[in-house]
Amino acid sequence: MIPIRPQNITDIVDEYYFAVKSYAISKGWYVILKTWLDEYDYTFEKLIKAEHTELLNLKVLFDKDGTPEEFTKIYANFSNSSKGLSYLNVNGEKVKYSGIELIDRLGITVCPYCNRTYVQSIKNQNQYHKKRRTSEFDHFFPKSKYPFLAISFFNLIPSCKTCNHIKGTHPIAFSPYDERINGQSLVEFKYNITGSDYLTNPKHVEIDIDWKNQEFFKSNGKVLGLDDLYQNHNDIAQEILLKRYVYNDSRIDELLEEYKGIFSSREEIIQMITGNFIKDEDLGKRPLSKLTRDIARDVGFLKNKQA
Repeated sequence: MIPIRPQNITDIVDEYYFAVKSYAISKGWYVILKTWLDEYDYTFEKLIKAEHTELLNLKVLFDKDGTPEEFTKIYANFSNSSKGLSYLNVNGEKVKYSGIELIDRLGITVCPYCNRTYVQSIKNQNQYHKKRRTSEFDHFFPKSKYPFLAISFFNLIPSCKTCNHIKGTHPIAFSPYDERINGQSLVEFKYNITGSDYLTNPKHVEIDIDWKNQEFFKSNGKVLGLDDLYQNHNDIAQEILLKRYVYNDSRIDELLEEYKGIFSSREEIIQMITGNFIKDEDLGKRPLSKLTRDIARDVGFLKNKQA
């Protein structure tokens, strides 16, 4: 799992809240929602901005029965990339804010649950399609069970269609927004060689998943089927082994010396060789980057725990 932690998260949440509140006011729904929340001595802003740890409390604070349907109505429009939440901004201009805008602000390009699939959007409308997301939003706490959390910012997880459909309403324990955990340390990828011709035959290299956190394995791992899904990528491990055979330490030093004007560090050359990102902060930018980085470390491309 790749954490979602952009540096400007506070600004992103504030922008989302402004769009949601402005839209609710324009539709005449804000008073309805505020009145309902007043009964629980809770505010609309706190509900929208509640962080993951607070959402754990809100699951049991509110009663599903009697929840205003306006929560899910707002989400339906937000989720529809063509409709979006229409409102007037501070300059009096009519704008739209939808899931596409949120994913753009977050800088999400790969599903944080599996790190296997791009989640970028189609933004240009033409005669074939309207603008739309290729991703979906997983409600970490399902909106069918907790409709009052349907538009809470930290309950909306940008994810690929596969992960969202497999998860469904099944509970999992770890959210990409949970700051109490280091998502990248929950699991580590290694490899096993099962045949002497492993450099030419990817079937003789297996992905070995070291579940560092058993609770993560029993919840996210099993529910999302991550163990089975990653066994399909043994070719990645085999290819990195082959590249390591070709690019030993001496060859990497030669490249660093020969291309001083292009590469400033050994890590940049390794990133070029493996064809993927290897730094912690970049693992969410390209599919299978966590797998690639871990295997690169296991074969000796990377000498320490910090790329």
